[in-house]
Amino acid sequence: MDFNRPDVYIQDVSTGASPIQQASSTIGILIGAMKSGPVNEPVLVSSWTEFIQNFANGLETPFMKSSDLPYSVYGFFANGGSSVYVVRVASNTAKKAKATGTLNTGLQIEAKYPGAIAPTVQIKKSADWAESTNEVFDVIVTMSSSDEGVTTITEVTKDTIVDTINSNISTQNWIVAKAETALTKLQEETITLADGADGIEDLADSNYVSALEVCSTIDDASFLAIPGQTSKTVNDGILTYCDAHMLFPILDMPIGSTVKETKEYRKSISAYGGCLAYPWGVVSDPLTNGTKTVPTAGHVMGVYSRVIGQQGIKKAPAGVDAVVKGFLSMEKKLTDAEIGQLNPVGVICIVSRTNAGIVVWGARGLNPKADMRYVTDVIINYNIKKSLYAGTQFAVFEPNDESLWSRVTATCQDFLETLRLNGVLKGTAEQAYYVKCDATNNTDATINNGFLYVEIGYAPVKPAEFVVIKLAHSMTSNS
Repeated sequence: MDFNRPDVYIQDVSTGASPIQQASSTIGILIGAMKSGPVNEPVLVSSWTEFIQNFANGLETPFMKSSDLPYSVYGFFANGGSSVYVVRVASNTAKKAKATGTLNTGLQIEAKYPGAIAPTVQIKKSADWAESTNEVFDVIVTMSSSDEGVTTITEVTKDTIVDTINSNISTQNWIVAKAETALTKLQEETITLADGADGIEDLADSNYVSALEVCSTIDDASFLAIPGQTSKTVNDGILTYCDAHMLFPILDMPIGSTVKETKEYRKSISAYGGCLAYPWGVVSDPLTNGTKTVPTAGHVMGVYSRVIGQQGIKKAPAGVDAVVKGFLSMEKKLTDAEIGQLNPVGVICIVSRTNAGIVVWGARGLNPKADMRYVTDVIINYNIKKSLYAGTQFAVFEPNDESLWSRVTATCQDFLETLRLNGVLKGTAEQAYYVKCDATNNTDATINNGFLYVEIGYAPVKPAEFVVIKLAHSMTSNS
């Protein structure tokens, strides 16, 4: 715009409202024991292949002997889960397998991560040995006696072997190397790593609870489960942690539980947001070519991730849209009467429905409060809190005056209106939400203490849990 002549000039300017991006509600956290991989370190994986790369240590199936976790991760992705943080748990006895070269003095090789799997490292003359001016070798790493998991690096010299191992084989989560002294010569030899430990056999409840704290660095997850761990200590740890970090926990029942036992078990669970899934499911087992009964939490988490990703947080992740894939059958086939006993107390039932298959059949969570009764109530609440937290960071350290109040109000209103238009909040704007950030809740006293108060109310949609169809046995209208 040229200001060359005297006149009135009109420009569009920003209102000062900063748009709030809605937080993700599709990413999960799964915690459990593994034979390999980093310990107490969240690893984000977006596919079963990525999980294998990070935790299988070059072994395609034996690693699944470790716990229920691999089956749960597989179930998460099989059901359309987007991404999940995996946390390996191990006891204090976990340690890396190590070996020192006997012929190649100073060469030290150890497993990248703790575990009992002991790879063999063979250093042999390269096929190009005779033609090369340097003495060149091949490094062959074998992960098991059955020759499963083999990798080969060719044309390695005494000066390059350490860097080559660490830049190639190490990236496969197998081994790392170092040389305390410069290698004067490289010789052929076979090195077997030994004395590693998984840290699985002596795992205690405290190890699982401690693993929760490493998740505090994760700020984009919405769900958390420790599949198959059903002790009161672990459950209480999960629920307390998730409540403090705005995560939706998915708990498992103990394997083999009856309906009566499930109702009693539910009474022992603290009243936090989350859900209890029942019963366990039967899957194909690659270890035996038979079947295996596994916990449900990972599969349910995948369903939640898929349904919310496709239909948004307004849709209860239950019903005929919430098909559970990967289960051949359920450990127990629930009758309608049994579902009727479990639903009122907040147990999510996994059942087979005609023309739908195995589905999540229940939308009530563990929180008994009327306004937080449903799974969607908690998911929407956490989503709004996380979105508002991230979206109002601009207000920190700004002058605490009417201008800031107006910007904060407009920002929050725009966000809530978007939720209403997307069907997350019900009714008109006046019915769906309100935002108060003015002199009534920001007094001189609160301002002098450095506080800015924003009061927000919202009315979420509720799932249609009971559909009642009235049939008229005549053609006469009642209207």
